[in-house]
Amino acid sequence: MSLPCIRALKLNAVAQLANRPEIGLPIHEFTAIALCRSAPFHAPVAGRTKLPAIIIFPMEVIFLNTWNGKIREGISAFIKRQAPDTDVFCFQEVYEEMRTLLGELLPNYRMISGYKKVAEDDDFSQATFVRSDLELLSSEFVLENQPGAGLAIYTQINMQNTAIHLCNLHGTARPGSKLDTPQRIAQSQELLDFFEEKKGMKILGGDFNLRPETKSAQMFEENGYRSLIKEFRIRTTRNRLSWELYPENKQYFSDYIFVSPDVNVREFSVPTNEISDHLPLVLKIE
Repeated sequence: MSLPCIRALKLNAVAQLANRPEIGLPIHEFTAIALCRSAPFHAPVAGRTKLPAIIIFPMEVIFLNTWNGKIREGISAFIKRQAPDTDVFCFQEVYEEMRTLLGELLPNYRMISGYKKVAEDDDFSQATFVRSDLELLSSEFVLENQPGAGLAIYTQINMQNTAIHLCNLHGTARPGSKLDTPQRIAQSQELLDFFEEKKGMKILGGDFNLRPETKSAQMFEENGYRSLIKEFRIRTTRNRLSWELYPENKQYFSDYIFVSPDVNVREFSVPTNEISDHLPLVLKIE
């Protein structure tokens, strides 16, 4: 029997056992939404939601700035293809209509979504989807109170008694040069400080809006993280859709994954496609 078939059977079995998490309230302007068996409901931003944990190795995580689903058919087809083997999706630029679409595409996942408004033309809306049969220990927002910074969704997942700490980041996009600013350096430092005390495997990824030569990006390696973009010699995380929009400011990098040394990376790839103006980052660990 194929791996997707085995996963589907386990999902069906677990879905019958899963209890709905307790209903919680939004905190500030941030809302956490959970999806389980296609039924949306509000869940606490932080706290433990315990479900039967079934992990089929390797564990797969995908990071993608969706461009708010401007290429709706392309991104829908991509997510449908990836969903049978993906445990966690970390999406950036996910506004209301896109969240609805993702909920329809990923009925066997729980969604933690966040929104932060920095200025009239500068806001962040993102969502992390965790497969319903995984044990989600906690989730919360990072950077929500830092002026001039983006937003990060933190989730802690139990994988066979091992904690996996995930960060879904959309870093500040201003200024568009993606070069260092005091706000970007402070943004990286706050993330490093937040994860320093976490024990277990750490995976920090998303649209950092940084060039690789910046101090803001290099700080993660200086603090012991591995840059998978560098390690796997990825040539770009952008595509034609981005370059045609900004022909005078053609940039090849914006998205990264940094992992702690104890993460055993089985595969890492950045598929070339045009489902967004960013490319997806596909990570498999074991």
